[in-house]
Parts: sequence; C-alpha cells; structure tokens
Amino acid sequence: MEEIVQLTCPACGGSLNVSPNAIVLTCQHCGTESFVRREGGSIMLESFARCPRCGRNDRAEKVSAIMSSQTQKISSSEIQTRVVTNQYGQPIYQQVAVPKVVTQSSELAKKLKPPEKPKLYPPPVTKIYPRRKPNTALTFGIILLVTAFLGLIFTVIALSTSMFGSNDTQSMALLLCGLPTLLFGVVGIGLTILGITSAGAKKLKFQQDCQSVEQENKKVFGNWKAANQQLIAKWQVARDRWEDLYYCHRDDCVFIPEEGTCASLGKIKEYLEKEKPS
Repeated sequence: MEEIVQLTCPACGGSLNVSPNAIVLTCQHCGTESFVRREGGSIMLESFARCPRCGRNDRAEKVSAIMSSQTQKISSSEIQTRVVTNQYGQPIYQQVAVPKVVTQSSELAKKLKPPEKPKLYPPPVTKIYPRRKPNTALTFGIILLVTAFLGLIFTVIALSTSMFGSNDTQSMALLLCGLPTLLFGVVGIGLTILGITSAGAKKLKFQQDCQSVEQENKKVFGNWKAANQQLIAKWQVARDRWEDLYYCHRDDCVFIPEEGTCASLGKIKEYLEKEKPS
C-alpha cells in the first residue's frame, strides 16, 4: 500500500499531503489547485499550464505531447510496375515493392499539428536592360562620304580621259557625276559631324537608362526578399509559440499559460501568429 507523500505548495510554500490516488490537489493554505504529476517513481505538483477558461490544469496537456502520443508512422510497401528492356530490345514488365511510410494521426492531433512552413513567393519578373541604339547619323554619314569619294574618283577618271567623247559629253558627265558626288559629300560630312557630336549624349542617356533599370530591379528584388523573410519570421514565431502551446480537454481550447488567453481549435492559426503580449 502506497503511503501519503508530503510536498510543498508551488504557490505559497505550504505543506501538502498527497494521497496515492490524488490527481488534483487543493492547497488548504492558499486555495491554489495543482495537478499531481507522476513520472516514474517521483511525484510533482504542477501549477503551470492552468487553463484560462476553467482555471484548472487537471485536463491540460502540452500540444507537443499530444502529437507525440497520437501520431504514429507505419512502414509499408506498395507494388509498382516498371518497364525494362532486355538485350533484344523487348519490354519486360516487373513488379517491384516500393517502401512507403504512412503517418496516421488522431483527429485531435490533425487539428493541433504545428504550423506548416510557408510557400515562398516566386522570384519577381525584372526589367530587361536596354540595348544600345546604333548611331544612325554617323553610319549614314560614313556611307555617304565613301560614296562621294568613289564618285569623285569616277569623275576625275572621266574628265582625264576621252572616254566620253566630245566636250559636251564630258560636261554632261561632270554634271551627272560631280553634282551628286558633291551633294553626297556635303550631306555625309554633316551627318558625320552630327553623329560624332551626339555620340556622347547618346552614351550618357544609355548609361542613365541602364542605371535606372538596375536600381528598379534591385528595389523589386529587395521587396521580394523582404516579403519572404517576413513570411519565414512569421512562421518561426508561430512555431516557437506552438512549442509552448497547451490544450485543455475540458474546454476544447488551446492556450499559452503565461499569456492568460486562449483560443478555440478553429482559431489556432490566428492565435499562434499574434504577437506575444507585453
């Protein structure tokens, strides 16, 4: 026959007598009700984890302990058919036993499961860097100058020989070849000068556009990274709070003892995600 054990009240320090079959013990000095916990051969009084709704702890149990006791993994295997090819190229169907682990949980354990790690936001779509625009004026200017130079050579050859016959014919050749050559040369010089003078401004504009795109992409990536970090931080807070969570079987609610608040099973997510009261 077990003897009565004498313990100290965790609230006032008064002497308490614990009978062998006692589950809940009320202190006759201060009225504090404590849960009698037996582990191995030792007996302890637990005043912690008192449900804020009913004010008792005899039906309060840590959520992590519930998950451990009401969740089990069962190893099994399932038959799968695989197709392999023999040395003659013919398909062969084989049945293979594939290991499989099934997790079984009670309905209560499913409701009290820890917060799942959130899905991170996908990488954002960034702007494409601009392409350097060709210097059209400089390009056409050089082409016209080369054309004018070739026309000048042709005109000089035409005038220095008698291939065009009479003077009237040479004059006509000079008119037909010389004027376009002169026109190409003047326009080519103008476009070349314009292309050279505008090259610096275009280069500066291109660099500014690239810097603008780079800054905007950095901002987008920074916001994306910050949003994912916020998700992870929120999940870590909820996970840490879940480790301290208790469940009251009497009132069907969860609570964190030192906070003095509780929530129904349908609002566990909101309860875990809220900030700890100061």
